[in-house]
Amino acid sequence: MDSPAAARTRALLSGALTVATGVLFVMALGFPEGSRAYAAATLGVLSLLLLGSTGQSVLEFRRVSQQSKRSSGRAYFRSVSPPFAVVSFLATWVIYPMILMGMGFITSTAIAIGVSSLAFARRLRGAVTSILVAVPLAVSLFVVLQVLLNVGVPRAQIDRLIENWAYGLLLG
Repeated sequence: MDSPAAARTRALLSGALTVATGVLFVMALGFPEGSRAYAAATLGVLSLLLLGSTGQSVLEFRRVSQQSKRSSGRAYFRSVSPPFAVVSFLATWVIYPMILMGMGFITSTAIAIGVSSLAFARRLRGAVTSILVAVPLAVSLFVVLQVLLNVGVPRAQIDRLIENWAYGLLLG
């Protein structure tokens, strides 16, 4: 369990990231027609994920604060410090475009989502969940962007296989 101060800091940082990403999303809506869809979809999904993360962080802060009032003498488990988690998160998304062209959309997005969510995982169960959610989320984003919205994304072999499978499902 975290200290109330660490939980509060995590909630505040998560909220700040959500607001910043939301601002970028609104700015992306003003992009020219060709590049607007990818930028807006990516930032929109990221905004929603961060909004959920912020809500979870606020609930965690409330829970930790209430438990700390009840058991003021117990020691707290140490987790990743919030500044390290934020720096890890930001570094992951700065590196993401660099690996996107070489690894394709699904692989690089799954890695980026997995690593950035691992930065905020507080226990083993959270780490396993982060990894289990990253791959289906990356595949879902690929299918929505590439197949349904017809937005071109960098593709590797696995991306082409999933694209062909998705088109096969849609076209019968």
